[in-house]
Amino acid sequence: MSIFNSRVFRFFFKNRRTMKIDRQLFRTGHPQIDSQHEEYLDLLDELFVIGREPQSDKKKVEAALNKAIDYGLKHFIVEEQLMESVNYPEIDAHRKKHSEFRVRVEKLQRDGQYLSPDAFLHEINLVMVKWLCEQMKTYDRELAEYLMKRKNQ
Repeated sequence: MSIFNSRVFRFFFKNRRTMKIDRQLFRTGHPQIDSQHEEYLDLLDELFVIGREPQSDKKKVEAALNKAIDYGLKHFIVEEQLMESVNYPEIDAHRKKHSEFRVRVEKLQRDGQYLSPDAFLHEINLVMVKWLCEQMKTYDRELAEYLMKRKNQ
């Protein structure tokens, strides 16, 4: 089955024709976090537009994937600095999720060379969309709520 027909894919993508991930699902209410999520989702949109091309060039997919991964890792640094600055009580659990992502993308990058383009895109879907978007919807939203409560005290 193509990833473009998967239930997970249809859930995150508001319009399959334009390949734009539904931003409303990932808004936290914190301007800095939301701005970074927006940039990250733009990179994922770009990745999936490339993946929908009839003759997807695996090198082009890998380049777009690496760009998204690099941005995600930079986002983690900013988030962790933000958590440290306010002594966020759930920092260890949040960092653990970031570490899980690092391990998963390293495996994806290492194993991707042995996968067919469709299988590679399926794995990207699992790691870059499903896992990380769930991260944004739960852990990042909790962090944003904590930051906003602290700001209002």
